[in-house]
Amino acid sequence: MDNEISKKEKLMIQIVEEVNFYADEVNENEVYAEFSFDDHTEFCSISSPRLYAFLNVYFRSFTSDFEMVNFKPLINVKRDETILFGSKVKVHTRIAGNENRICFFLADDSWHSVVISPKGWKILQQTKYKFIKKPNTKEQVFPKNCKKKTLDELLRKFINMEEESYVLFKIALIQYFFPNSSHYIAIISSEHGTGKSTITKLIRELIDPSVANVSFIPDNPEEIKNHLANNMVVAFDNTKHQKDIISDILCSAVTGSSFTKRTLYTTAEETILNVHNIVILNGINIVPNKSDLLERSILFELKKIPSAKRKTDKKFWDTFNKYKPYILGEIFSIISIALGIRKDLSLKKTHRMSDAYTDMVAIAMAMGYTEEDFSQIFYSNRNKLEKAYSDGNYFVSSIVEYMEECRNNKPIENTMTHIYQLIKTFKKGDIKFFPKSASAFSRKLKEEESSLKLAGYKIYIDPKKDATYLKIEKIKEREKSKNASTH
Repeated sequence: MDNEISKKEKLMIQIVEEVNFYADEVNENEVYAEFSFDDHTEFCSISSPRLYAFLNVYFRSFTSDFEMVNFKPLINVKRDETILFGSKVKVHTRIAGNENRICFFLADDSWHSVVISPKGWKILQQTKYKFIKKPNTKEQVFPKNCKKKTLDELLRKFINMEEESYVLFKIALIQYFFPNSSHYIAIISSEHGTGKSTITKLIRELIDPSVANVSFIPDNPEEIKNHLANNMVVAFDNTKHQKDIISDILCSAVTGSSFTKRTLYTTAEETILNVHNIVILNGINIVPNKSDLLERSILFELKKIPSAKRKTDKKFWDTFNKYKPYILGEIFSIISIALGIRKDLSLKKTHRMSDAYTDMVAIAMAMGYTEEDFSQIFYSNRNKLEKAYSDGNYFVSSIVEYMEECRNNKPIENTMTHIYQLIKTFKKGDIKFFPKSASAFSRKLKEEESSLKLAGYKIYIDPKKDATYLKIEKIKEREKSKNASTH
Protein backbone atom coordinates (compact mmCIF):
# COMPACT_ATOMS: atom_id res chain seq x y z
CA MET A 1 0.00 0.00 0.00
CA ASP A 2 2.83 2.38 0.88
CA ASN A 3 4.52 1.67 -2.46
CA GLU A 4 1.24 2.34 -4.30
CA ILE A 5 0.77 5.69 -2.53
CA SER A 6 4.37 6.63 -3.18
CA LYS A 7 3.96 5.85 -6.87
CA LYS A 8 0.84 8.02 -7.08
CA GLU A 9 2.50 10.94 -5.32
CA LYS A 10 5.54 10.63 -7.54
CA LEU A 11 3.31 10.87 -10.63
CA MET A 12 1.50 13.91 -9.19
CA ILE A 13 4.83 15.66 -8.52
CA GLN A 14 6.01 14.84 -12.03
CA ILE A 15 2.83 16.36 -13.53
CA VAL A 16 3.04 19.54 -11.45
CA GLU A 17 6.70 19.95 -12.45
CA GLU A 18 5.55 20.34 -16.07
CA VAL A 19 3.65 23.50 -15.12
CA ASN A 20 5.40 26.88 -15.11
CA PHE A 21 4.51 29.24 -12.27
CA TYR A 22 4.79 33.04 -12.22
CA ALA A 23 4.10 35.76 -9.67
CA ASP A 24 2.32 38.93 -10.70
CA GLU A 25 4.88 41.74 -11.01
CA VAL A 26 2.60 44.13 -9.10
CA ASN A 27 0.87 41.83 -6.59
CA GLU A 28 3.37 39.09 -5.76
CA ASN A 29 0.73 37.14 -3.82
CA GLU A 30 -1.09 36.59 -7.13
CA VAL A 31 0.42 33.50 -8.72
CA TYR A 32 -0.31 32.13 -12.18
CA ALA A 33 0.20 28.80 -13.93
CA GLU A 34 1.20 28.18 -17.54
CA PHE A 35 0.71 24.70 -18.99
CA SER A 36 0.67 23.02 -22.39
CA PHE A 37 -2.57 21.34 -23.34
CA ASP A 38 -4.02 20.01 -26.62
CA ASP A 39 -1.36 21.63 -28.86
CA HIS A 40 -1.46 25.04 -27.21
CA THR A 41 -0.31 26.80 -24.03
CA GLU A 42 -2.75 28.22 -21.49
CA PHE A 43 -2.22 30.76 -18.71
CA CYS A 44 -4.49 31.15 -15.69
CA SER A 45 -4.61 31.82 -11.96
CA ILE A 46 -3.54 28.93 -9.76
CA SER A 47 -7.04 29.07 -8.24
CA SER A 48 -8.66 28.47 -11.64
CA PRO A 49 -10.73 25.27 -12.00
CA ARG A 50 -9.14 24.96 -15.45
CA LEU A 51 -5.72 24.30 -13.93
CA TYR A 52 -7.08 21.54 -11.69
CA ALA A 53 -9.05 20.07 -14.59
CA PHE A 54 -5.83 19.88 -16.61
CA LEU A 55 -3.89 18.26 -13.75
CA ASN A 56 -6.58 15.65 -13.11
CA VAL A 57 -7.10 14.79 -16.78
CA TYR A 58 -3.34 14.48 -17.22
CA PHE A 59 -3.10 12.24 -14.14
CA ARG A 60 -5.92 9.97 -15.36
CA SER A 61 -4.18 9.54 -18.72
CA PHE A 62 -1.56 7.45 -16.84
CA THR A 63 -4.02 5.19 -15.01
CA SER A 64 -7.25 3.33 -15.60
CA ASP A 65 -8.47 4.49 -12.19
CA PHE A 66 -10.94 7.41 -12.39
CA GLU A 67 -10.38 8.57 -8.85
CA MET A 68 -10.01 12.29 -8.03
CA VAL A 69 -6.63 13.23 -6.61
CA ASN A 70 -5.85 16.26 -4.47
CA PHE A 71 -3.30 18.49 -6.18
CA LYS A 72 -3.95 21.45 -3.88
CA PRO A 73 -1.10 20.76 -1.37
CA LEU A 74 1.42 20.54 -4.24
CA ILE A 75 0.06 23.74 -5.82
CA ASN A 76 0.33 25.50 -2.45
CA VAL A 77 4.00 24.48 -2.23
CA LYS A 78 4.60 25.88 -5.73
CA ARG A 79 2.76 29.05 -4.77
CA ASP A 80 5.10 29.64 -1.81
CA GLU A 81 8.20 28.88 -3.87
CA THR A 82 7.04 31.23 -6.65
CA ILE A 83 6.35 34.11 -4.26
CA LEU A 84 9.84 33.79 -2.77
CA PHE A 85 11.98 32.77 -5.72
CA GLY A 86 9.88 32.72 -8.89
CA SER A 87 9.80 34.83 -12.05
CA LYS A 88 7.49 37.82 -12.16
CA VAL A 89 5.35 38.71 -15.17
CA LYS A 90 2.94 41.38 -16.34
CA VAL A 91 -0.51 39.96 -16.98
CA HIS A 92 -2.68 41.21 -19.87
CA THR A 93 -6.33 40.70 -20.75
CA ARG A 94 -6.61 41.61 -24.45
CA ILE A 95 -3.84 43.84 -25.89
CA ALA A 96 -0.11 44.04 -25.14
CA GLY A 97 3.03 45.16 -26.90
CA ASN A 98 5.38 48.06 -27.51
CA GLU A 99 6.14 50.70 -30.14
CA ASN A 100 7.29 48.03 -32.63
CA ARG A 101 4.86 45.20 -32.04
CA ILE A 102 1.25 44.91 -30.87
CA CYS A 103 -0.27 41.62 -29.74
CA PHE A 104 -4.06 41.22 -29.74
CA PHE A 105 -5.42 38.19 -27.85
CA LEU A 106 -8.30 36.41 -29.63
CA ALA A 107 -9.23 34.43 -26.48
CA ASP A 108 -10.20 31.36 -28.48
CA ASP A 109 -9.92 27.81 -27.18
CA SER A 110 -6.46 27.42 -28.71
CA TRP A 111 -5.06 30.69 -27.31
CA HIS A 112 -4.30 32.45 -30.60
CA SER A 113 -3.16 36.05 -30.89
CA VAL A 114 -2.83 38.54 -33.74
CA VAL A 115 0.71 39.91 -33.84
CA ILE A 116 1.06 43.24 -35.69
CA SER A 117 4.34 44.84 -36.75
CA PRO A 118 5.37 47.33 -39.44
CA LYS A 119 5.80 44.30 -41.72
CA GLY A 120 2.15 43.27 -41.43
CA TRP A 121 0.00 41.09 -39.18
CA LYS A 122 -0.37 37.36 -38.62
CA ILE A 123 -2.28 34.98 -36.39
CA LEU A 124 -0.21 32.66 -34.20
CA GLN A 125 0.14 31.08 -30.78
CA GLN A 126 2.61 33.05 -28.69
CA THR A 127 3.74 32.96 -25.07
CA LYS A 128 5.83 36.14 -24.79
CA TYR A 129 2.84 38.15 -23.55
CA LYS A 130 0.86 36.49 -20.79
CA PHE A 131 -2.87 36.80 -21.48
CA ILE A 132 -5.53 35.69 -19.07
CA LYS A 133 -9.20 35.05 -19.72
CA LYS A 134 -11.38 36.94 -17.27
CA PRO A 135 -14.91 35.66 -16.55
CA ASN A 136 -16.21 38.51 -18.74
CA THR A 137 -13.90 37.78 -21.71
CA LYS A 138 -15.47 36.58 -24.97
CA GLU A 139 -13.68 35.04 -27.94
CA GLN A 140 -12.94 37.43 -30.80
CA VAL A 141 -13.46 36.34 -34.42
CA PHE A 142 -10.38 35.61 -36.50
CA PRO A 143 -9.60 38.64 -38.68
CA LYS A 144 -9.46 38.26 -42.45
CA ASN A 145 -7.81 40.21 -45.23
CA CYS A 146 -10.24 41.93 -47.57
CA LYS A 147 -8.64 42.88 -50.87
CA LYS A 148 -11.86 44.14 -52.49
CA LYS A 149 -13.06 46.73 -49.93
CA THR A 150 -11.52 49.53 -47.88
CA LEU A 151 -12.19 50.08 -44.19
CA ASP A 152 -14.65 52.86 -45.07
CA GLU A 153 -16.60 50.55 -47.37
CA LEU A 154 -16.78 47.98 -44.60
CA LEU A 155 -17.39 50.20 -41.55
CA ARG A 156 -19.12 53.40 -42.71
CA LYS A 157 -22.58 51.84 -43.16
CA PHE A 158 -22.75 51.10 -39.42
CA ILE A 159 -21.80 54.60 -38.16
CA ASN A 160 -24.51 57.29 -38.43
CA MET A 161 -22.31 60.36 -38.00
CA GLU A 162 -21.52 63.40 -40.12
CA GLU A 163 -18.39 62.85 -42.23
CA GLU A 164 -15.96 64.88 -40.11
CA SER A 165 -17.10 63.17 -36.92
CA TYR A 166 -16.87 59.76 -38.62
CA VAL A 167 -13.26 60.38 -39.71
CA LEU A 168 -12.27 61.19 -36.12
CA PHE A 169 -14.28 58.20 -34.89
CA LYS A 170 -12.47 55.64 -37.06
CA ILE A 171 -9.06 57.12 -36.14
CA ALA A 172 -9.90 57.01 -32.41
CA LEU A 173 -11.26 53.47 -32.79
CA ILE A 174 -7.99 52.25 -34.31
CA GLN A 175 -5.93 54.12 -31.69
CA TYR A 176 -7.71 52.11 -28.97
CA PHE A 177 -5.68 49.08 -30.16
CA PHE A 178 -2.41 50.80 -29.13
CA PRO A 179 -1.55 49.30 -25.72
CA ASN A 180 0.99 51.69 -24.21
CA SER A 181 -0.71 55.02 -24.92
CA SER A 182 -3.35 57.05 -23.20
CA HIS A 183 -6.81 56.84 -24.79
CA TYR A 184 -9.39 59.56 -25.28
CA ILE A 185 -12.75 58.93 -23.64
CA ALA A 186 -15.45 58.51 -26.29
CA ILE A 187 -18.42 60.72 -25.40
CA ILE A 188 -21.38 59.53 -27.49
CA SER A 189 -23.94 62.25 -26.91
CA SER A 190 -27.20 62.71 -28.78
CA GLU A 191 -30.95 62.44 -28.52
CA HIS A 192 -33.25 59.41 -28.40
CA GLY A 193 -33.40 57.26 -31.50
CA THR A 194 -29.83 57.77 -32.71
CA GLY A 195 -28.39 54.38 -31.77
CA LYS A 196 -26.07 55.45 -28.93
CA SER A 197 -26.15 52.05 -27.23
CA THR A 198 -25.61 50.27 -30.54
CA ILE A 199 -22.49 52.28 -31.41
CA THR A 200 -21.19 51.76 -27.86
CA LYS A 201 -21.61 47.99 -28.20
CA LEU A 202 -20.01 48.07 -31.66
CA ILE A 203 -16.83 49.66 -30.30
CA ARG A 204 -16.62 47.05 -27.59
CA GLU A 205 -17.36 44.19 -29.99
CA LEU A 206 -14.39 45.19 -32.13
CA ILE A 207 -11.85 45.82 -29.37
CA ASP A 208 -12.82 43.67 -26.41
CA PRO A 209 -15.97 41.56 -26.84
CA SER A 210 -17.49 40.75 -23.50
CA VAL A 211 -20.29 38.77 -21.92
CA ALA A 212 -21.66 42.09 -20.60
CA ASN A 213 -21.01 44.63 -23.36
CA VAL A 214 -22.41 47.72 -21.61
CA SER A 215 -23.50 48.56 -18.09
CA PHE A 216 -24.62 51.47 -15.98
CA ILE A 217 -21.79 53.43 -14.41
CA PRO A 218 -21.28 52.56 -10.73
CA ASP A 219 -21.78 55.37 -8.25
CA ASN A 220 -19.42 53.81 -5.72
CA PRO A 221 -15.67 54.55 -6.20
CA GLU A 222 -14.55 51.08 -5.04
CA GLU A 223 -17.02 49.40 -7.37
CA ILE A 224 -15.88 51.37 -10.40
CA LYS A 225 -12.21 50.67 -9.60
CA ASN A 226 -12.95 46.96 -9.51
CA HIS A 227 -14.88 47.23 -12.80
CA LEU A 228 -11.96 49.02 -14.44
CA ALA A 229 -9.48 46.41 -13.18
CA ASN A 230 -11.50 43.56 -14.67
CA ASN A 231 -12.27 45.07 -18.08
CA MET A 232 -9.98 46.69 -20.62
CA VAL A 233 -12.91 48.42 -22.32
CA VAL A 234 -15.57 49.89 -20.05
CA ALA A 235 -18.77 51.00 -21.77
CA PHE A 236 -21.35 52.88 -19.73
CA ASP A 237 -24.91 53.36 -20.97
CA ASN A 238 -27.26 56.31 -20.35
CA THR A 239 -24.61 58.24 -18.44
CA LYS A 240 -25.44 61.39 -16.50
CA HIS A 241 -23.10 63.87 -14.81
CA GLN A 242 -20.81 62.12 -12.36
CA LYS A 243 -19.44 62.89 -8.93
CA ASP A 244 -16.01 64.54 -9.03
CA ILE A 245 -14.35 61.44 -7.56
CA ILE A 246 -15.80 59.22 -10.34
CA SER A 247 -14.56 61.69 -12.98
CA ASP A 248 -11.11 61.67 -11.35
CA ILE A 249 -10.98 57.86 -11.42
CA LEU A 250 -11.91 57.79 -15.12
CA CYS A 251 -9.23 60.41 -15.87
CA SER A 252 -6.61 58.20 -14.20
CA ALA A 253 -7.85 55.06 -15.93
CA VAL A 254 -7.46 56.31 -19.52
CA THR A 255 -3.88 57.47 -18.97
CA GLY A 256 -2.89 54.42 -16.89
CA SER A 257 -2.83 54.35 -13.12
CA SER A 258 -2.88 52.19 -10.00
CA PHE A 259 -5.46 52.00 -7.25
CA THR A 260 -5.42 50.09 -3.99
CA LYS A 261 -8.10 48.13 -2.21
CA ARG A 262 -8.14 46.15 1.00
CA THR A 263 -7.36 42.49 0.33
CA LEU A 264 -10.36 40.29 0.98
CA TYR A 265 -10.58 38.85 4.49
CA THR A 266 -7.71 40.96 5.79
CA THR A 267 -7.60 44.24 7.64
CA ALA A 268 -4.12 45.44 6.75
CA GLU A 269 -2.96 44.07 3.40
CA GLU A 270 -3.77 45.92 0.19
CA THR A 271 -4.15 44.70 -3.36
CA ILE A 272 -2.89 46.98 -6.10
CA LEU A 273 -5.20 47.37 -9.08
CA ASN A 274 -3.33 48.34 -12.24
CA VAL A 275 -5.72 49.95 -14.71
CA HIS A 276 -5.30 51.25 -18.24
CA ASN A 277 -8.68 51.48 -19.88
CA ILE A 278 -10.67 52.52 -22.88
CA VAL A 279 -13.76 54.34 -21.62
CA ILE A 280 -16.99 54.91 -23.57
CA LEU A 281 -19.78 57.05 -22.14
CA ASN A 282 -23.12 57.55 -23.85
CA GLY A 283 -26.16 59.59 -22.93
CA ILE A 284 -28.50 62.36 -24.01
CA ASN A 285 -26.54 65.57 -24.50
CA ILE A 286 -23.91 64.59 -21.93
CA VAL A 287 -20.75 66.62 -21.60
CA PRO A 288 -18.10 66.06 -18.88
CA ASN A 289 -18.68 68.35 -15.91
CA LYS A 290 -14.98 68.53 -14.94
CA SER A 291 -12.29 70.17 -17.05
CA ASP A 292 -9.80 67.31 -16.49
CA LEU A 293 -12.30 64.81 -17.91
CA LEU A 294 -13.09 67.22 -20.74
CA GLU A 295 -9.40 67.40 -21.72
CA ARG A 296 -9.34 63.64 -22.07
CA SER A 297 -12.53 63.32 -24.13
CA ILE A 298 -13.71 63.35 -27.74
CA LEU A 299 -17.32 64.12 -28.61
CA PHE A 300 -19.23 61.97 -31.10
CA GLU A 301 -22.72 63.19 -31.98
CA LEU A 302 -25.00 60.80 -33.85
CA LYS A 303 -27.58 61.69 -36.47
CA LYS A 304 -31.25 60.88 -36.05
CA ILE A 305 -32.07 57.64 -37.89
CA PRO A 306 -35.07 58.09 -40.23
CA SER A 307 -37.87 55.58 -39.65
CA ALA A 308 -37.45 54.16 -43.16
CA LYS A 309 -33.78 53.34 -42.47
CA ARG A 310 -34.22 51.72 -39.08
CA LYS A 311 -33.16 48.08 -38.79
CA THR A 312 -34.03 45.45 -36.23
CA ASP A 313 -31.25 44.61 -33.79
CA LYS A 314 -31.00 41.15 -35.33
CA LYS A 315 -30.55 42.47 -38.86
CA PHE A 316 -28.01 45.07 -37.77
CA TRP A 317 -25.85 42.61 -35.81
CA ASP A 318 -26.16 39.83 -38.39
CA THR A 319 -24.83 42.22 -41.03
CA PHE A 320 -22.13 43.61 -38.74
CA ASN A 321 -20.92 40.15 -37.71
CA LYS A 322 -20.65 39.21 -41.40
CA TYR A 323 -18.31 42.18 -41.99
CA LYS A 324 -16.54 42.08 -38.63
CA PRO A 325 -13.60 39.76 -39.57
CA TYR A 326 -12.81 42.01 -42.55
CA ILE A 327 -13.17 45.22 -40.53
CA LEU A 328 -10.65 43.84 -38.02
CA GLY A 329 -8.34 42.76 -40.83
CA GLU A 330 -8.37 46.29 -42.31
CA ILE A 331 -7.83 47.84 -38.87
CA PHE A 332 -4.77 45.63 -38.26
CA SER A 333 -3.38 46.47 -41.71
CA ILE A 334 -3.71 50.20 -40.97
CA ILE A 335 -2.07 49.71 -37.55
CA SER A 336 0.84 47.96 -39.27
CA ILE A 337 1.43 50.97 -41.53
CA ALA A 338 0.92 53.41 -38.64
CA LEU A 339 3.55 51.66 -36.50
CA GLY A 340 6.11 52.28 -39.23
CA ILE A 341 5.10 55.95 -39.53
CA ARG A 342 4.93 56.66 -35.80
CA LYS A 343 8.51 55.76 -34.86
CA ASP A 344 9.93 58.61 -36.97
CA LEU A 345 7.04 61.06 -36.59
CA SER A 346 7.78 64.66 -35.60
CA LEU A 347 4.66 66.78 -35.08
CA LYS A 348 4.10 70.47 -35.72
CA LYS A 349 1.62 70.65 -32.82
CA THR A 350 0.20 68.28 -30.26
CA HIS A 351 -2.26 68.09 -27.37
CA ARG A 352 -2.20 67.42 -23.65
CA MET A 353 -2.76 63.69 -24.37
CA SER A 354 0.37 63.70 -26.53
CA ASP A 355 0.85 59.91 -26.85
CA ALA A 356 -2.72 59.35 -28.00
CA TYR A 357 -2.59 62.39 -30.28
CA THR A 358 0.67 61.19 -31.91
CA ASP A 359 -0.79 57.70 -32.45
CA MET A 360 -3.83 59.26 -34.09
CA VAL A 361 -1.76 61.41 -36.45
CA ALA A 362 0.20 58.29 -37.50
CA ILE A 363 -3.07 56.40 -38.06
CA ALA A 364 -4.52 59.30 -40.06
CA MET A 365 -1.41 59.41 -42.23
CA ALA A 366 -1.60 55.63 -42.73
CA MET A 367 -5.07 56.20 -44.19
CA GLY A 368 -3.96 58.98 -46.52
CA TYR A 369 -4.72 62.11 -44.48
CA THR A 370 -2.13 64.76 -43.67
CA GLU A 371 -1.19 65.98 -40.20
CA GLU A 372 -2.99 69.26 -41.04
CA ASP A 373 -6.15 67.35 -42.06
CA PHE A 374 -6.22 65.53 -38.75
CA SER A 375 -5.36 68.62 -36.69
CA GLN A 376 -8.25 70.56 -38.25
CA ILE A 377 -10.74 67.77 -37.53
CA PHE A 378 -9.41 67.16 -34.01
CA TYR A 379 -9.41 70.79 -32.88
CA SER A 380 -12.78 71.42 -34.47
CA ASN A 381 -14.08 68.64 -32.24
CA ARG A 382 -12.28 70.13 -29.22
CA ASN A 383 -13.90 73.51 -29.81
CA LYS A 384 -17.34 71.94 -30.16
CA LEU A 385 -16.90 69.93 -26.97
CA GLU A 386 -15.50 72.86 -24.98
CA LYS A 387 -18.30 75.16 -26.21
CA ALA A 388 -20.89 72.61 -25.03
CA TYR A 389 -19.01 72.31 -21.74
CA SER A 390 -18.89 76.08 -21.32
CA ASP A 391 -22.59 76.50 -22.14
CA GLY A 392 -23.58 73.85 -19.60
CA ASN A 393 -21.04 74.82 -16.95
CA TYR A 394 -22.76 76.32 -13.93
CA PHE A 395 -19.61 78.02 -12.64
CA VAL A 396 -18.69 79.63 -15.97
CA SER A 397 -22.28 80.70 -16.67
CA SER A 398 -22.47 82.31 -13.21
CA ILE A 399 -19.48 84.54 -13.99
CA VAL A 400 -20.74 85.33 -17.50
CA GLU A 401 -24.20 86.27 -16.17
CA TYR A 402 -22.69 88.49 -13.47
CA MET A 403 -20.40 90.26 -15.94
CA GLU A 404 -23.24 90.84 -18.39
CA GLU A 405 -26.00 91.81 -15.97
CA CYS A 406 -24.11 93.59 -13.19
CA ARG A 407 -21.05 94.97 -14.95
CA ASN A 408 -22.36 95.52 -18.47
CA ASN A 409 -19.20 93.62 -19.48
CA LYS A 410 -16.90 96.25 -17.98
CA PRO A 411 -13.77 94.83 -16.28
CA ILE A 412 -13.88 94.17 -12.54
CA GLU A 413 -10.78 94.20 -10.34
CA ASN A 414 -10.69 93.63 -6.57
CA THR A 415 -9.67 91.07 -3.96
CA MET A 416 -10.58 87.45 -4.64
CA THR A 417 -12.78 87.41 -1.53
CA HIS A 418 -14.67 90.54 -2.53
CA ILE A 419 -15.43 89.36 -6.08
CA TYR A 420 -16.36 85.92 -4.78
CA GLN A 421 -18.92 87.46 -2.41
CA LEU A 422 -20.34 89.66 -5.17
CA ILE A 423 -20.96 86.75 -7.54
CA LYS A 424 -22.20 84.48 -4.74
CA THR A 425 -24.68 87.18 -3.64
CA PHE A 426 -25.75 87.72 -7.25
CA LYS A 427 -26.59 84.00 -7.54
CA LYS A 428 -28.52 84.23 -4.25
CA GLY A 429 -30.10 80.89 -3.32
CA ASP A 430 -29.00 79.18 -6.52
CA ILE A 431 -25.55 78.20 -5.23
CA LYS A 432 -25.76 74.41 -4.87
CA PHE A 433 -22.82 73.85 -7.25
CA PHE A 434 -20.98 77.10 -6.51
CA PRO A 435 -17.65 76.98 -4.58
CA LYS A 436 -18.12 77.10 -0.83
CA SER A 437 -15.23 79.49 -0.10
CA ALA A 438 -13.05 82.15 -1.70
CA SER A 439 -10.09 79.74 -1.84
CA ALA A 440 -12.22 77.10 -3.56
CA PHE A 441 -13.46 79.85 -5.92
CA SER A 442 -9.84 80.69 -6.76
CA ARG A 443 -8.97 77.05 -7.48
CA LYS A 444 -12.04 76.68 -9.68
CA LEU A 445 -11.10 79.81 -11.64
CA LYS A 446 -7.71 78.30 -12.50
CA GLU A 447 -9.33 75.00 -13.44
CA GLU A 448 -11.88 76.70 -15.70
CA GLU A 449 -9.60 79.33 -17.23
CA SER A 450 -9.75 77.81 -20.72
CA SER A 451 -13.56 77.49 -20.54
CA LEU A 452 -13.86 81.11 -19.47
CA LYS A 453 -11.71 82.11 -22.46
CA LEU A 454 -14.00 80.11 -24.71
CA ALA A 455 -16.95 82.00 -23.19
CA GLY A 456 -15.16 85.28 -23.95
CA TYR A 457 -13.59 86.26 -20.62
CA LYS A 458 -10.01 86.51 -19.40
CA ILE A 459 -8.89 86.29 -15.76
CA TYR A 460 -5.78 87.61 -14.00
CA ILE A 461 -4.93 86.32 -10.52
CA ASP A 462 -2.34 88.30 -8.57
CA PRO A 463 -1.29 86.96 -5.12
CA LYS A 464 0.01 89.78 -2.92
CA LYS A 465 1.08 90.01 0.71
CA ASP A 466 -2.18 91.42 2.00
CA ALA A 467 -4.57 89.45 -0.25
CA THR A 468 -5.03 87.72 -3.60
CA TYR A 469 -6.41 90.05 -6.26
CA LEU A 470 -8.54 89.10 -9.24
CA LYS A 471 -9.34 90.85 -12.49
CA ILE A 472 -12.00 89.66 -14.94
CA GLU A 473 -12.42 91.32 -18.31
CA LYS A 474 -14.22 90.71 -21.57
CA ILE A 475 -11.97 89.50 -24.40
CA LYS A 476 -12.02 91.74 -27.45
CA GLU A 477 -13.65 90.14 -30.49
CA ARG A 478 -10.40 90.06 -32.46
CA GLU A 479 -8.57 88.29 -29.63
CA LYS A 480 -11.51 85.95 -29.06
CA SER A 481 -11.43 84.86 -32.72
CA LYS A 482 -7.71 84.24 -32.48
CA ASN A 483 -8.17 82.11 -29.34
CA ALA A 484 -10.91 80.06 -30.98
CA SER A 485 -8.83 79.32 -34.07
CA THR A 486 -5.73 78.24 -32.14
CA HIS A 487 -7.30 76.54 -29.12
